[in-house]
Amino acid sequence: MALLFFSYHKASPELIDKARLEMILDYVLELPISQKAIAGDLNRSKDFNKMKSYIEQSAAWTDKHRDQYPETWEFNFDERHEDGMFYYFTKCPIAKFFKDNNLDEFTSLFCKMDHKTLSYRQAILH
Repeated sequence: MALLFFSYHKASPELIDKARLEMILDYVLELPISQKAIAGDLNRSKDFNKMKSYIEQSAAWTDKHRDQYPETWEFNFDERHEDGMFYYFTKCPIAKFFKDNNLDEFTSLFCKMDHKTLSYRQAILH
């Protein structure tokens, strides 16, 4: 999604400002196909375990391919939490990409998407 935005913004920066991009992202998240992809309730064991497995597999993949993709996500897990799961990134390629292209002002919108998609799954992102 970030690269798609960037391609349009690069071609015509005056057409897509931060407010318009936020509107577009909200619209896309509300589409039935997006809602179907996001569907689930992370308070249910089945959905939670599926999400946790996906995150763990993603982390394993990034660790295995770090030589090929040194700027990819860097996951950090904290297993001390009894309820839910806790992890954070010390490397985010989306944030780096926006920073490298002088588009820092847009980075927060893509972080907001994570908050929204998890809220649709009855979860909280801190």
